[in-house]
Amino acid sequence: MRGFLYVIQFVFSIVIFSTIYAMARWQASDFTTITNGRLDELFYVAKHYPSTILVLGISFCYILFSLFLIFNHWKWRKNLNFDQKGLSHVCLGLILSSISFFFVSSFTEDPYINSREINHGTPFIYPTLFIFIYFLASLAMYSYALFKKYSRKNNRIFIFMNFLLLGISVVGEVHLVKRRLIQLGGGPSIPTSQIFNLGWFNQYTNILYFNIYTFLIGTCITLMVCGIYYSFHTRK
Repeated sequence: MRGFLYVIQFVFSIVIFSTIYAMARWQASDFTTITNGRLDELFYVAKHYPSTILVLGISFCYILFSLFLIFNHWKWRKNLNFDQKGLSHVCLGLILSSISFFFVSSFTEDPYINSREINHGTPFIYPTLFIFIYFLASLAMYSYALFKKYSRKNNRIFIFMNFLLLGISVVGEVHLVKRRLIQLGGGPSIPTSQIFNLGWFNQYTNILYFNIYTFLIGTCITLMVCGIYYSFHTRK
């Protein structure tokens, strides 16, 4: 019964978040000035209706909390073995990481926008980092148990595939950084750059740290380390 109530609470939290977000869009409907080529509706609401943004943030945290309660409900843990518990934590970390990465990307300014405002993605950076670490830790614990189920040959093939995917991800990340710097006119030390004197951590570069490539790099390294450790551990 309690698990069912947790699910109802999760659905209710999504309804609240959607309602508050719709209210924020309605409050920004009188914002007709186009700033830097786009409508910064949320920034407008944050400036003129800060309480709405505060409630919106609280409702989003409520969604995460409701989701956490579902995955950690005692009925889920009672009849699950270690592998199944690990998989549930991996799924939870994957969902939360995807949501967090999306928010960081959403609050990254486009290169063609000349903005000297503060980095609005900062409130999402540190929670995203901790959530991603939680996902990788859960993945490490689950993958170590998963390697035990397969033969050494299959594990080696899996490690090799992760190595190839890691290489592709590193190349993609390097290409993304180079392309972003070209679009911005160079690094923060170049006077003609849009990020001149802003440093590497600014509203234009959030996506360089949290994107599909960095997600795959962290995931592949975790799986490779666990696989190699298990291979050496079983030899003894």
